[in-house]
Amino acid sequence: EARARSAGAQLEARALIDLFEDNGLAPILLKGLTLSHDAFGRIGWRNNYDTDILLRPDEILLADRLLRERNYSRFEPAEDANDQKWALWRRRRKDAAYRNQKSGSIVELHWRLFDNPAILPAPLRTRKAGLLGNLGCTRLEPDVNFAYICCHGSQHAFSRLKWLADVYFLARKK
Repeated sequence: EARARSAGAQLEARALIDLFEDNGLAPILLKGLTLSHDAFGRIGWRNNYDTDILLRPDEILLADRLLRERNYSRFEPAEDANDQKWALWRRRRKDAAYRNQKSGSIVELHWRLFDNPAILPAPLRTRKAGLLGNLGCTRLEPDVNFAYICCHGSQHAFSRLKWLADVYFLARKK
């Protein structure tokens, strides 16, 4: 079942990357599929809840519109948030969450890695790389990704055991 979900996530990630790139945006795939690939070397060994994509802050409004045009509804912040609340959310938070109305899959659009903009601030070193077969994407450089995964887990007090496993298996690859 995890393998099938990961395969679906891979197809969705490919479609989202294509959508954003076709509209002149520069998406960076975070966590999830890239982490599964880097830490475990194969799809389906890590259960992923959502697809995380980092964009520049000036790309978020277009990405928001593109997702909403394709059956995604924003739930963090609420879709009916007025322009002022949406602008305040973007200043104070790192991402917005969307649910696909057909598949139920979750996408998080990030404009920075953490709510605190001083933690791993832009510009970030990235690379274009193949991932799990046909999914070529821009991703964080391995050392930046490792720092991100460590900071992400520590910010949540490693409340999910899989986050400790991620750090362990990424460290073993170094």
